[in-house]
Amino acid sequence: MSGELPPTLHGRHFGPRLRAYLLYQHHHCHVTQPLLREQRLEWGIDLSVGQIDALLSANNEAFFAEKDQLLAAGLEVSAFITVDDSGARHQGRNGYVTQIGNDFFAWFSSTESKSRINFLQLLQAGEPVYCLNDEALTYWRDQGLPRALCQALAAHPIVEIATTAAWEAHLKTLGITKA
Repeated sequence: MSGELPPTLHGRHFGPRLRAYLLYQHHHCHVTQPLLREQRLEWGIDLSVGQIDALLSANNEAFFAEKDQLLAAGLEVSAFITVDDSGARHQGRNGYVTQIGNDFFAWFSSTESKSRINFLQLLQAGEPVYCLNDEALTYWRDQGLPRALCQALAAHPIVEIATTAAWEAHLKTLGITKA
């Protein structure tokens, strides 16, 4: 005998209710994966450790998109924001978490960098825009950017560039190749 899986499974082995339950227990109630496995076994549901991990960590694109929309919406409607970051080592590597928010929203992102560029990329909510205008040039001059670089940038004014690759290509055409 053969049969079709219900359409609610979307090609997966387990339904959305089981996944929702595991996500809630793990992230909201702080139930560890070994305890989730033990509980499922007591209920007669034999999920491997790998299956539980996959249910918790795979196919989260919709959650990440919603998280990024939260930042964009929060920045759009907020009169002010606060920012904080913290670092820790994990498995021999430095890692950082940045929090952006206020009394009405909180957004978090984990990265491997704590630089100003990293912060600006996070603040742009996943949509980088590079602006070259008089304010930027004045800031760079005040910060001591070499005069030759300021002149090269001022000679080719651009209002906005929408991608990092296009910005780097523009800098390369100006002969600016090192940080």
